[in-house]
Amino acid sequence: MKKRKNRGEANIIVVVLVVVAIVGLAAFLAIHYVKSQYEEGTYERGRYVNKWAKVQVELPDDFSKYQETSNSSGMMRTFRNKAQTCLIGICTIKGNLSVQDGFDDIKKEISTGSVGIFGRLYNANITYYATTTATIAGKKYECLPIEVQIGSTRTYYYYYARKINRNGIMLFLTGGTTKEEADHALSLISKYK
Repeated sequence: MKKRKNRGEANIIVVVLVVVAIVGLAAFLAIHYVKSQYEEGTYERGRYVNKWAKVQVELPDDFSKYQETSNSSGMMRTFRNKAQTCLIGICTIKGNLSVQDGFDDIKKEISTGSVGIFGRLYNANITYYATTTATIAGKKYECLPIEVQIGSTRTYYYYYARKINRNGIMLFLTGGTTKEEADHALSLISKYK
């Protein structure tokens, strides 16, 4: 019986992992629209390249595209591994906005939007940690760490954002069922060559 309960929690966590990622990135896109010049980047055969942000992401063979959205606010692509324990999201947002405003919107959407409803249904505990900084591909990014716990199962999310110029923001999301899985997703990002 305990094994079945743990498997049920694991399935719920996978759903939460994907929903938190998509809702957070979509909130960032939808709320901050200003028409401007920027680059979405390109994705082909496991490699995402964005010359505007000077980054690239090399995805391992066990990763596949989960979702892709592009609209007047920007672009979002999410990828996850076959085991569904690791996730990376790539998002470009058009417009002259601050990273902190975007993080505030992500928190609001996760707390009160569809993720919040889902979280309350499964008695999820969502913890937002203090914003930190990280260096990705030689550039400084602001980082919003989030932890979601359902029962005894935890998932970890890290939203990394950098204002490129007045035209927009580059945003990455890493997530995993362990901090190591989320760190693995971060290691896939490098400087564009």
